[in-house]
Amino acid sequence: MVYALGEAMIQDLRHAARSLRHAGMLPIIAVLTLAIGIGGVAAMFTILNQVVLNPLPFHQSERLVLIWGSKPQDNLPELMFSQPDFQDVRTQARSFAAIGAWAPGRGNLTGTGEPEQVQWAVITSNLFDVLGVTPAAGRTFTAAEERPGTPPVAIITHALWQRRFDSAPDVVGRTVIVDNRPHEIVGVLPRDFSFVTFPARTDVWIPLGADPFDGRRFARGARSMGVLARLRPDVTLAQARAEGDTIAAGLAAAYPFFNTGRRFAIVPLRDQVGREARDGALILFAAVGCVLFIACANVSSLMLARATTKQRDVQIRAALGASRWRVLRLQLAESLLIAGTGGAGGLLLAVWLIDLLARIPYRTDSLYIPYAVARDTLHIDPVALTFTLLVTAASALLFSVAPTLRHWKPRHADVLRAGTRATADRSQRRAGAVLVVGEVALALVLLVSAGLMLRSLVRLQQVDPGFSTGKALSLQLALSPSAYPTPDARAQFFTEAVQRLEALPGVTGVAGSQFMPFSGVDGWTGFFIEGRPDPARGDQQQTHYRTVTGNYFEVMNIDVVAGRGFTAADRGGAAKVTIINEAMARTFWPGENPVGQRIALDFETMQFYPDRPPTRNVNAGMREIVGVARDIRHNSLRLEPLPEMYTPLLQRPVPDMTLVVRTATDPLTLAAASREAIRAVDPNQPVADIETVSGLVARSIAQPRANSLIIATFASVAVILAMIGIFGLVAHDVSQRTRELGIRLALGEQPSGIRALVVGDGLKPVVIGLFLGIPAALAAGRWLNSLLFNISPADPLTLAGAAATLMAVSLVACAIPARRATRIDPIETLRSE
Repeated sequence: MVYALGEAMIQDLRHAARSLRHAGMLPIIAVLTLAIGIGGVAAMFTILNQVVLNPLPFHQSERLVLIWGSKPQDNLPELMFSQPDFQDVRTQARSFAAIGAWAPGRGNLTGTGEPEQVQWAVITSNLFDVLGVTPAAGRTFTAAEERPGTPPVAIITHALWQRRFDSAPDVVGRTVIVDNRPHEIVGVLPRDFSFVTFPARTDVWIPLGADPFDGRRFARGARSMGVLARLRPDVTLAQARAEGDTIAAGLAAAYPFFNTGRRFAIVPLRDQVGREARDGALILFAAVGCVLFIACANVSSLMLARATTKQRDVQIRAALGASRWRVLRLQLAESLLIAGTGGAGGLLLAVWLIDLLARIPYRTDSLYIPYAVARDTLHIDPVALTFTLLVTAASALLFSVAPTLRHWKPRHADVLRAGTRATADRSQRRAGAVLVVGEVALALVLLVSAGLMLRSLVRLQQVDPGFSTGKALSLQLALSPSAYPTPDARAQFFTEAVQRLEALPGVTGVAGSQFMPFSGVDGWTGFFIEGRPDPARGDQQQTHYRTVTGNYFEVMNIDVVAGRGFTAADRGGAAKVTIINEAMARTFWPGENPVGQRIALDFETMQFYPDRPPTRNVNAGMREIVGVARDIRHNSLRLEPLPEMYTPLLQRPVPDMTLVVRTATDPLTLAAASREAIRAVDPNQPVADIETVSGLVARSIAQPRANSLIIATFASVAVILAMIGIFGLVAHDVSQRTRELGIRLALGEQPSGIRALVVGDGLKPVVIGLFLGIPAALAAGRWLNSLLFNISPADPLTLAGAAATLMAVSLVACAIPARRATRIDPIETLRSE
């Protein structure tokens, strides 16, 4: 029985192949149309599945959660932990099988090979146990290695093992030198391990006992740790959150200055990782889904037209005794052959699209969302392949419905009429019109969506970042604490580095900042204002802060709109000064001149000790505001400027700085020379992340740019497919109405009247499709709202432009067959009838 069915299927497919070989361009157009739709859907499903839906590559990843601090009253949902708060949570919580933590940092790797900057993380000894990760070689950390004073050890990644140690099998026990401090390598992580990936992949892992910042374990206000936990099997997320609220309330009561108003937010790691990509991936998936539906409607129209031309053949088969099932099997065989070929082409297109989409720059916006799906892991997997096969089969069924119904009731009597022609009856014309209505409605949705996103992108690109981005190179430097242990040593290094860079030919200015705009990293803290009462507990005022070189504002072309900039007199030993931005002035001194006021950064009021909690002296941390600088956009062009304050490098030398080299020519031509200039100051000092300042800004909008261009591309494809569908409907209608149109011409109808008749009939389903598409387009705009910038999701200009574009395209599609209709020879038409 199975063999017989298989043989019959093979025969049907052979017959369908022979039949389609004589169908002209129809099968080629149908296959290409389906390949575009199926390929787009397969590519977007692959990304959606692997980035948003797939379980994370950790043991029982569904039980992994991130624990955030939060201050809902200040709209701060994701705050880091201090080490004392973390230790209290670890001691008190009962909902978790294990709780681990990490604090990221950057350091210099020296010894064998070229010096390089690496990202490291200080972690609790059980972090890898929480993740369920076993080293590929060696061991994880022990509980004893969390205690200060133990010999420094490290675990390295597989990539670093290959890069720096040539995959040496005896690497465990050897030494890796980080920031001039040797660490014994006790383990190598698996090849596919990826955790803490922003701003770069972490290569070196250090236990808490070797933490370079000794004061972290006592500073309850120094919040620099991410917390990861594994839920116990018998505990729900709701129960863990309830316990978190209880612990947070206890900490607020015990340490009111630091913890009043703070709560805990417990979020599944899977949800956190996929959150950034989810909305964009779903929107793009919906867009390609619309394209696929339009493609199926087009192919259905083509197959319906083919069914009409084959009507006489079908009727003869039926009259000779062919069963209805036999006739329908042949139709389904043609549909499956076209869909299968289109699906195969779609898979090839999907592979290319996935590779293209994987090249789009994206990054996690936080140091403390510790995992991101690696772009090089995106590929067609068995799940995506199965999905593509199902989509292909569904497409075959979808576009074969109309022609199948056409053959459902063959009219045997028509066969006996000599010279009977296959004519399009009213039901067929109605079916074709319905397909066009759907195509136009979906095309309008895509066109409006593309218009909104493109206009949003244009407005985003027009936002002034507040500083000059042209002809400037950025170089990221992280000084080793052991090589530069004192503030004077750090200040001396950066001063000499700036001087050497300024001496390069073509350089017009050099400056430095602790946190470079659009680098993705930033710093913020509480502060005190002299003469005002201290903020209420749990309601500390916040500002973003950065140390800059004295000429930073001049080199970056940031205007100082009140007071003065930094001068050479603002150095160590002189009165402490600061410059704030306009947003800080508006927020904390509304209607006042803040120049001359004094403020103190929270952490500058504290004195840290290696063996006891820090002490506070607010007066010692006071700085005079000497100027107000123009607002800049630091993290995103989307966000309004936030309160910021700047301190001069010579008064607060920091180990991490990004130097900006302003040039008269292409800045990238000075990359090598800039690196050599830094090596002349210190041959063991690596330079990382050399790129143009304009590139930093462009990268910040890479995701919205990519989303806009992808949707615009699919919208263009949808419009083209809709145009083909309209053209096919009108052209087929004209071919079936040759006799009627010929008679009209014979009776004196003017060609203009024939054109108006054909165009009018062709535009009727278009107008209906536009009316049906408008509410759907408005709904799509509301869905897109989170991705839009400074434009209404119901923007009338975009909606009107999209509708006008579709109407113009439809007129062109109708005009071509309408012109052909006016060239019908009435005499030849009547003679053939």
